[in-house]
Amino acid sequence: LRSTKPAGLLLSGGIDSMTIAATVGQLRSHEAFPDFHVFSWAFNRFPECDERNLSKPVAEMYDFPSHHFDVENAWTFKDYPEHGPDINDPFIGNYQVLIEKTVQEARDKGVRVLCSGARGDVMVGERIFDFLSLFWKGKWKTLKNELQIQAQWRSQSFTKTLNHLLIHPARRYVFP
Repeated sequence: LRSTKPAGLLLSGGIDSMTIAATVGQLRSHEAFPDFHVFSWAFNRFPECDERNLSKPVAEMYDFPSHHFDVENAWTFKDYPEHGPDINDPFIGNYQVLIEKTVQEARDKGVRVLCSGARGDVMVGERIFDFLSLFWKGKWKTLKNELQIQAQWRSQSFTKTLNHLLIHPARRYVFP
């Protein structure tokens, strides 16, 4: 966060980015940092997706300048195929166009260091898909598709991926 230019954060209502915001807020109370901006997505048309009711109080608590990016003109398939889900990389998908446009907005505001809580779940745990639940619920086709994508992404055989992501975890679950 030590920078000669303002820093920022892609702030959602999730625990990853909220933790970063709280940490920065606490650090700022003890040390001088340049301006710290938070950027959130505004889902006006789909309020059930809007997390500003969670992120706004955190931004206000720490007196962060807050910017809301209207996502109505940046939905996933708007500029397809330039943007959109990529079967070759399952970690680039639905929100990529929103991230790119928000990064550009941050750049336009003078922000040169931009933090994110994205993929925090990958840092603390290997799986972001719950293959066991798909198995127990009998969603065989979805399970097979997800395992095939993971095998391709990992550049390994389907059998090895199946063993690693489903069989071994199932054994640990059944025989703890």
